Amino acid sequence: MIYTLHMDRDAKPIAGDATGVSRFDTLLAIPEGKATWALIAPPVWLAYYKLWWVFSLYCLAVFFFLSLMTTSFFLVTALLGGLPGLYLLFEGHQLRRNRAEQDGLYHVGTVEAVSETEAIERFVAQWKEHETQSSDAKDLALKKTKPSNLAFGLFPETGS
Repeated sequence: MIYTLHMDRDAKPIAGDATGVSRFDTLLAIPEGKATWALIAPPVWLAYYKLWWVFSLYCLAVFFFLSLMTTSFFLVTALLGGLPGLYLLFEGHQLRRNRAEQDGLYHVGTVEAVSETEAIERFVAQWKEHETQSSDAKDLALKKTKPSNLAFGLFPETGS
């Protein structure tokens, strides 16, 4: 499964944390695809991920469809009553991404993994590998290299 990873880009490691793990405290992995639990138990799923505005709209829609059940539109209402759940099935994870963006988290990567924890672990490993490579490149650029044999240069210096 593919996961999008979101975190606070400006997060710095806490002083004294040599591992730098504290930087990844805000890291959030959100899967791509369908939110099956959002179809099975929508109110529980919405409350678990703290999507309160969507939760309130979902409750309003449910109460609306329940009130229509007492009218002569019973069959139509029974058929249309599942639409909010279908919407959450297909767009539930996008609602989570929108919430993460509102909370100040930015999309920082995409990883293929089996679970959320594995996705976070893979991303942290890639991040640290990238940091070491970029710091090695900076160190290499800062080093002043002196050629060992000046005679092979374009303009050889002569020792006087």
